[in-house]
Amino acid sequence: MGNCNARPATFKPKNLPMEYPKKYAMYPTRRRMRASERRTYKRDCKNLLESVAGENPFEGDEETANNYTEAIFSISIKAKVLKTYMDLIESSINEECPVNGHIQLFCNEINNLSHLYEVFFRKSIVSVDTRVEERKEIARAAYRDIKNLTIIIYLNKERSKTLLQSVMMHTEFQTHQAEKLVEHYEATFSPILKEVLPDPNAPRIHRTPTRAQIIAFWEEVRREKESGTLGTPF
Repeated sequence: MGNCNARPATFKPKNLPMEYPKKYAMYPTRRRMRASERRTYKRDCKNLLESVAGENPFEGDEETANNYTEAIFSISIKAKVLKTYMDLIESSINEECPVNGHIQLFCNEINNLSHLYEVFFRKSIVSVDTRVEERKEIARAAYRDIKNLTIIIYLNKERSKTLLQSVMMHTEFQTHQAEKLVEHYEATFSPILKEVLPDPNAPRIHRTPTRAQIIAFWEEVRREKESGTLGTPF
């Protein structure tokens, strides 16, 4: 018996071009970090916090811009998680239920949020656009305020309404700053991306075109044939 999973002979066109059109070629977009960027990554939290954003130039690669974006939205998500645990603690205290477990989870999220801000500060060393310092200033205010959340550990011993209100206020501030950071990003983020193309004679990542590229190319050829505008496709 034959292989049931074998592809049919008509899977791809028979007359593939020897040289594939450049617009369907895939080029690498990753780049190595500059030495100055690596040195900045090794800074401690205090130096990261106080340093000016955008110290290093932007190379125009999409990966750096995506990493910067991911850092911002990770902060937003974690701030919402922090608020969720705060609501659980508040409801547990109001119902006179144990809160030790919720407080431990809340403290874990404090550490996670603090770490994400440090990641964002490191991503901000590259001037992905002209507003990186403004966003970092928003993040600085939130990062400095995180330490005020640690007073929640005293709720294990004393169910103080004043203490609870204080923690809730600082949690709301974290949520507000995270939302403000995202809003600023969505309203102003405008990186100048460059099409990073290597030497035409350099080896490509994919020496043979993928199925999606083949289909896209021959669909375009078919449309040009039907419209009568077909020239030399390659």
